[in-house]
Amino acid sequence: DGIHLVGAPTPSNMNNRGIVLDGVEITVPGSDVYGIVTNGTETGNSIVLRDSTLNVEAGYGIYFPSTGTVEIENSIINAKFNGVQMCSGALTISGDKTAITVTGDPVPKTGDDGVIADGAAVSIVNRGYPGGVPNVTISDGTFIAEGKGNSFKAYSFNNANKTEEAWAEARECAEITGGYFSHKPDDSVIAEGKVTVQVQNLYYVTNPVLEDADLAVSAGEPTVKVPEDMPKEEAEAAEEAVKKVDAAEDLSKIASNNKESLVGNKDVDDAKDALGNKYSEGDNITIVVEPYLEIAVNSYNNFSLSMDITAMYRLKATTAEKVDDMKAENSEIIPGTEKVLNTTEPVTITVPLPNGFVTDDDKPVYVQHKDIYEYVATVASGGGTGFTATF
Repeated sequence: DGIHLVGAPTPSNMNNRGIVLDGVEITVPGSDVYGIVTNGTETGNSIVLRDSTLNVEAGYGIYFPSTGTVEIENSIINAKFNGVQMCSGALTISGDKTAITVTGDPVPKTGDDGVIADGAAVSIVNRGYPGGVPNVTISDGTFIAEGKGNSFKAYSFNNANKTEEAWAEARECAEITGGYFSHKPDDSVIAEGKVTVQVQNLYYVTNPVLEDADLAVSAGEPTVKVPEDMPKEEAEAAEEAVKKVDAAEDLSKIASNNKESLVGNKDVDDAKDALGNKYSEGDNITIVVEPYLEIAVNSYNNFSLSMDITAMYRLKATTAEKVDDMKAENSEIIPGTEKVLNTTEPVTITVPLPNGFVTDDDKPVYVQHKDIYEYVATVASGGGTGFTATF
């Protein structure tokens, strides 16, 4: 195991203990292990994880069944069965650099005490422990459950038959005001005045933008222009390769963080006008902020690829229930909304390399930016699709 706030030579030393991890990285090897753990019979414990990383790739991140506090700020937790599980005490999570990821599936509980391997990035559990019910406030961060668990979970646990049960009062113990989640949090734990919108394959808790329409963010495919005098075969090959350039993840986050200004004064009436006869009275309308790349190819061959890339966005109106269900029959671009997506944040771009450009991922590929900056891209095999360069 990693860090224990459990037990002491005398009872008087067992309570009111804490640890602060600030700017450190801890990796706990082994299977079925704890990163940080306390005991449910003890009181007044405290854990602070700030600008730090906790790796427990075959175990549990933080298990906190005692009274006290857990504060996570701009920190990373990678674990298998749980990211953070609170059975008492108060949990506060903040900072846009916070990322809690769980890779494993839930495992049925067999013993009486100890952590429940529920596969959640964050879970609060009502188990009737001496310290009372836990509570949590989440204001930012990214929470991913890669297995069959949930990114955020609140439930009661019946210790007699080892089953999870509904916890009706969970809404009084949990408040989410922001953050990205791999699974949509229940509306009961979303703070008053906040909404949940879909951003690619994540759910983002944020402020509402429109009163009469939903809001979503979904990255679009790149638009590609090739020189008119480029030979037809070369132009077709360039367009086929360049349209697979990918920067969806970073573009979506930038658009989400700036969606109010991107939507501007456009409202549900603009959406209805754009949809025309695709809208029927009573249809639910979603305005989708669609960031994308506008790519102008300058030259393309087996040795080099030159192109100008501009981050753009446009607004779309749709009556589809999910952004994944958008199609020509239920969606339209709102006229006059195709604009440059201005940002000072870095954007990671993955570019498919021309056939024959490299033969293995050990060969360096150089990226030259505006004829000034030159750096080495990360080359990776795309399986049957050749190689890609990421920079």
